[in-house]
Amino acid sequence: MTVRPLDPAVIATDRGADRPTSAEDILDLLDALRPAWHADAACRGQTAVMFPVAEHGHRLDTTAACALCDRCPVRNPCAEAGRSEKYGVWGGTGSGSRRMRQRERSAAIREVLADGDWHSTGDIAQHLKGHLSTVHRSLVGLVSAGVLEQQKRHPSTYYRLKDHT
Repeated sequence: MTVRPLDPAVIATDRGADRPTSAEDILDLLDALRPAWHADAACRGQTAVMFPVAEHGHRLDTTAACALCDRCPVRNPCAEAGRSEKYGVWGGTGSGSRRMRQRERSAAIREVLADGDWHSTGDIAQHLKGHLSTVHRSLVGLVSAGVLEQQKRHPSTYYRLKDHT
């Protein structure tokens, strides 16, 4: 017999529950694990709107999702949470605009590091007027891509452009 991993009747067996886990129990657990701001999101319950699927050969239409975001009281934390998300509209931005901002941020980081000196994550974030964790993710990506080298000096990590000569 093949058992699907999220079969509610099977989930409870490993944790000694007195009854099988119901779908409602699973949904309650998911609700408990969500960040607090989710409760105030204008898009709550609008999964199909916020994660649109394009017809083959057509552009993805995010108009309805962005309209919800325009009136949402938690747009900023949502946009921050969605920075690394591959799918969906988060804080009024789709994956295409998030990728464009990432390319712009990477170019700005290269510009800051063009002097050849070592710079800390904090210095780079301050220069770019960017959020520390966002700049850090960009730096890690540029190291992985072979563009930057890093040097760990307690308590910070420093970066500079790799010499490609």
